[in-house]
Amino acid sequence: MPHHDTDSNAAEDRRHRGAGALVVVGLLGTAVGAAAALLLSPWRGSEARQRLKERAKDVGSKVGAKAKDIGSQVGAKAKEMAAKAKDALPCKTDEDEEED
Repeated sequence: MPHHDTDSNAAEDRRHRGAGALVVVGLLGTAVGAAAALLLSPWRGSEARQRLKERAKDVGSKVGAKAKDIGSQVGAKAKEMAAKAKDALPCKTDEDEEED
């Protein structure tokens, strides 16, 4: 009789390794792409660095704004779920407290 816990743990370990490998491949691809872009760039080094710096600031601003938006959405959803959970819990009435 197979152990389901062991099987599910092994499957989960494979998923985590697959996700890790995907991240490594993605980072490697990014590095190769960046190197190729720098080598093939029509701009001088200082100009390319300035453009890259400006682009990084733009992307950073957009990522920061998106992260703030997502954080607000998550906070609102958490409050909503907490309220629903509170409403779903049985409440003690005054009569229940007198019986205790």
